[in-house]
Amino acid sequence: MKPEPRRLDVMLVRARLGYSVDYRPCIVVELPKPNVAVVLVSASDLVNPAEDFLIDAARPEFKATGLKKTSFAVGRAFVAVPISALGKRLGRLEGDLAREFDAWLARHRD
Repeated sequence: MKPEPRRLDVMLVRARLGYSVDYRPCIVVELPKPNVAVVLVSASDLVNPAEDFLIDAARPEFKATGLKKTSFAVGRAFVAVPISALGKRLGRLEGDLAREFDAWLARHRD
């Protein structure tokens, strides 16, 4: 049985980003049931610094995310998915990284 997702967990989800429908990391941002709101994460170099949130591998909190390399929370990729669509938990946002993400999220969800 999979553990229940928690806010700011980094998990795998199968979702569309651009033309690709792959398993990719996401950050859980809301937990209304039966769906959960997530923001998709990409390691692509097609980042938009004005919209996307940098998750830099050089940060001390990076290891806790479970991501393998510098990535970006994609500002245009907020989606609602069934909790059953969430896969493996990779890690979570912690410390200053979590606080900065929450501030970014507040600006981009309005």
